[in-house]
Amino acid sequence: MLRTTLAALHFFACCCVAVASGPVQVKSYVRKDGTLVKAHTRAAPGSGGSNPPVNARVAPPPIAPRTEARTDSRIAARSPGPRSEPKPVAIRPPAVTHVQRNNVVIDLRSAGIARPRFVSGTKSKFATRKYLVIELAVSLDDATKPVKFRTFAGPKVKLTDGRGRVIKHIETDEEGYSPDGRNTEARELSRAKHADPLVFELPEEDAGDLTLELDWDYLGESPVEMVIPSPMIK
Repeated sequence: MLRTTLAALHFFACCCVAVASGPVQVKSYVRKDGTLVKAHTRAAPGSGGSNPPVNARVAPPPIAPRTEARTDSRIAARSPGPRSEPKPVAIRPPAVTHVQRNNVVIDLRSAGIARPRFVSGTKSKFATRKYLVIELAVSLDDATKPVKFRTFAGPKVKLTDGRGRVIKHIETDEEGYSPDGRNTEARELSRAKHADPLVFELPEEDAGDLTLELDWDYLGESPVEMVIPSPMIK
């Protein structure tokens, strides 16, 4: 009886060992050193099974070397490009339309393109083409000092554009007619403003601001300058 019981226990132990030490299914995995182990069946201990299938070490993808050309191309792609230099801003001189010297006051009434009227004695006519007409108003600041004045028109008046080009002064037309409104003889000035129209050839389109020089012995040795801004010319 005892022998039979011992034999049964021995058989049961052998069966348990066989089940516990049976083959095991192992999934694929990567070792810490980067080696890839494929899925396999692990044999029971002591069975002398083969080693698990192992692939070669999985190397990381190669990194392209940082060459000078590659670096320069990236910098060029990120660069916003050459910075354009700001355009210089033209500084316009301040307009000078009012001048006073030695008790004489000169104001610029208007400046524009027109066909002025010319007169000669009792005859008059309009110009057949356009001119630049500048109308001045001349007066005295102190009427207690009488001064005689006729006109600024003559060889001493000078008009230049913003590029330094001289614009021809028209004292009379081809037939000797003078611009209407001009004094034909000297008169005493007063506080009332006396008109003195000056006629010039048309300035160029790129003339810019104009500088008018008025020379009269009573005003002193240097001529009086007036700056006519281009927007004023209509």
